[in-house]
Amino acid sequence: MKKLQYYVPTHFLGALLVGICLEYQLKFWFLSRNQSLLLFSVILIGLFILHRFHKKSWFSFFTSVFFIFFGVFSVHFQKDQLSKNHFQNISNSKAPVLIKLVKRLNPSSYSDNFIAEVTQIGSLNTKGKVLLQIQKDSLDHGLLISDFLWTYGAFEMIQAPLNPHQFSYKDYLEKLDVQQRLVVANGNWVFVNQKNFSLFQW
Repeated sequence: MKKLQYYVPTHFLGALLVGICLEYQLKFWFLSRNQSLLLFSVILIGLFILHRFHKKSWFSFFTSVFFIFFGVFSVHFQKDQLSKNHFQNISNSKAPVLIKLVKRLNPSSYSDNFIAEVTQIGSLNTKGKVLLQIQKDSLDHGLLISDFLWTYGAFEMIQAPLNPHQFSYKDYLEKLDVQQRLVVANGNWVFVNQKNFSLFQW
């Protein structure tokens, strides 16, 4: 155990995990990708200088800082929302939306709930996940995971609970990379057989 404590890669791995946990819980990183790369370049240059002049303690300290930032960076830039093809970055509320069901959630009294991938808006290919809420009626539509649906609707931000001590469905979904919802009324969606379905048939 003592040998492990003095094993340098273990310290750097710990710093990396600290960075991952910090960004996962706090979501504080605000620099763009280019700004982040510039910051890392400056740190690496500083590390080279410290190593060249044998500043061992400072070198170890800033190497740990680098790995913490790298952990933060790796979590932050995995978010789909940063992609230009993410549906939140495409403004066309009147276009039909093609979605793929990926996970069934517990239903409410008024709707069947799914996590769905937004794969297309109009003729544009997109990415990103959304909370899909299909209003209930007396029919069992038999929707299955991996089904595709064409629908219309406006994306809405998922609201936090009014009671701060209440379970936050919003926080739960954010951990699944879901920040918006799409509420679909009865009869406002069409099941898609991808092999022979065209948008112009709807």
